[in-house]
Amino acid sequence: MLLNLIGKDLKRALRDRKAMMITLIMPTVLITILGFSVGRFLDNDREWMDHSTVGIVNLDNSQEGIEKLIDTITELWGDTPLSVEDINKIKKDMGNFNIEKILLEDIFGSQHLSKVLSYRLLEEKEALGLLGNKELSAVIIIPKDFTYYTVMSLTSPFTYKQEIQVIKNKDDGFTGRIVEEIMTGFTNILSSGIVAKSSLFEVGAEMGVGDQIYGEIGVLLEKTLAQTSNVEIKIENRATMNTIKGMQYYSVGQAMMFVLYIAGYGAKYAFDEKRFYTYERLRISNVTKSDILLSRGIITFLIAFMQIYILILYSSLLFRITWGEPLAVLILTTVMALAVSGISIFLTAMNYTVGNMKISNLFDNIIIMIFAALGGSFIPVKGIPFLQKIGAFTPNGAAINGYIKLMQGYGLGDIGDTLTLLISIFIIFSVLGMVLLRRGEAAL
Repeated sequence: MLLNLIGKDLKRALRDRKAMMITLIMPTVLITILGFSVGRFLDNDREWMDHSTVGIVNLDNSQEGIEKLIDTITELWGDTPLSVEDINKIKKDMGNFNIEKILLEDIFGSQHLSKVLSYRLLEEKEALGLLGNKELSAVIIIPKDFTYYTVMSLTSPFTYKQEIQVIKNKDDGFTGRIVEEIMTGFTNILSSGIVAKSSLFEVGAEMGVGDQIYGEIGVLLEKTLAQTSNVEIKIENRATMNTIKGMQYYSVGQAMMFVLYIAGYGAKYAFDEKRFYTYERLRISNVTKSDILLSRGIITFLIAFMQIYILILYSSLLFRITWGEPLAVLILTTVMALAVSGISIFLTAMNYTVGNMKISNLFDNIIIMIFAALGGSFIPVKGIPFLQKIGAFTPNGAAINGYIKLMQGYGLGDIGDTLTLLISIFIIFSVLGMVLLRRGEAAL
């Protein structure tokens, strides 16, 4: 019986030329118009998609660390053969070791990196809050007494473990990896200096020339600190990520907006069956309410799935757009179609319950437009934090974010939040639809 229902609903949907025109022809026209017009402005302004911000939390005080080091050196090495000249040389080199200056000016302020990454000096609480709100791509936390313990490790027989913490925004995994790579390069240079120092002390002890080794520590420190400013991360088009063109963006944005209309049309078809007493005849034939809603959901899913893939094929053939890894695109498309079917089930139940199509009309005429504006179907909302936060929870906004990531070169594992949200929309609205239909049976 369910298969018969699905066949009947599918034939009716495919016969509706008006619906097919709105859901297939209109998005292709708008993709073409917006892609060639507004899309060109996006191509000329890469800021909307490519630039990221990193928060830097500096719990260290370089000046205090240097003063503490000078006191320690004077206390420990005051009676050693270390000459006054060597001590002054070490003090001078330590004065150049300003972790904040190295990070802000030499690394993140470099010509190549500053084009795609900006930074903000923040308190730890504020930085973590902004990271949680997805306003930062990553947070770097420099621990307390970093200067003191690092230079002590470089200039004394002792080694102290110090770790610069990088906390990444899981929704911007690529930028997080860039920041992590930068800090790994920086700490590796320091580690190599510490290893070289340890080797010097070991060799000196074995050969009985430990006194001479102290004279070489200043030279080693100078070379190590000089290298820290040479940490370079080569970035070409966001490293391995693909640059998003305006045509690509609008292909996704318009496809995700128009697929929502499928939900509204599905609900209207179902209500027409009630209005023309088809629903009553089905119930007399022992067709359950669950079967009716399930059939409506399946048909909506199939049409939404086909619509998205037709638009993918259209944009791929005409505009040479690459949507990303095929399997990941398939899974995201499937989940988005499920979300649309869940919304359709809910709207169908609402129409049945209130006895008219006002709810689905409201969805088609107003709610979809609101979703489109918030989710970025008309213009990118990446540069508008307030809209970006809200839009990420709309079905079209979530799907747009997912497809854009796949276009950039991210994999399936990087769109987990998008898939989870869309699956949640499907489950929540499907369950609400079933509950509403059961409770509203008296209105039928």
